Amino acid sequence: MTINILGVLTQLKSIQDQLQLTGGKLHQVTWDGKDSLCTMVKDSNYECKLKGTDRGGNFAENSFSIQVDTEPPVIKTIIPADGTITNSPISTITVDLDDKGGAEIDYDETLTNIQLFDPQRQEVFGDLSIDKVQKRLTFPLSKKLETTAQNGPYTIVVHAEDEAGNSAKEKRATFIFDTQKPTISSVKAGEVELKVGELPSTALGKSATINIQVKDEGGSGIDFLTPNITLKGPSNQII
Repeated sequence: MTINILGVLTQLKSIQDQLQLTGGKLHQVTWDGKDSLCTMVKDSNYECKLKGTDRGGNFAENSFSIQVDTEPPVIKTIIPADGTITNSPISTITVDLDDKGGAEIDYDETLTNIQLFDPQRQEVFGDLSIDKVQKRLTFPLSKKLETTAQNGPYTIVVHAEDEAGNSAKEKRATFIFDTQKPTISSVKAGEVELKVGELPSTALGKSATINIQVKDEGGSGIDFLTPNITLKGPSNQII
């Protein structure tokens, strides 16, 4: 941490060896954040006492508090969460932060922000909203995701920095917006092509294998853990 003090020449005996002074009528004192043993001070609140004396014996004193914080903020949660697959419209991205150290989150939008990128890696625009009490960022999209043309994977990128200049590690979350039903592209019994809802034109043997090809239209992938395939006999009974 560097502290610049513009004013009278300062005499801080406890950290005197760590001070760098400039001459002239207006003196600048720079402290490198170390004590008299050249050890960085721990994160905490400190009181700094200043005393300046001129050659005529006149002096002035002042004091102020300094907060030392070297711990970066934490990006706690992102909604939609990483790995989410949904067919519900999405209108807002929400992020919760934790400042961790003593310094508050710096809500300058060039430092703390949310970005959203579409399946073509183009930025999706919105208006960042800040709740300083809850330490929450919300990002209402200029155009919510609700149409099949918007289907595909999206990437959320979040940056955060505190007022001490500590930056959180960039955090990303990818979700898939998919409103398109999968389609059955083909059904075959052996080499015989079958049409859904129609009887086969060729008799099938007992050992015939039915092959079904399903095409994913929206980009989320086919769920093969819960297939729903039913085979019915002549009397409409389920086999």
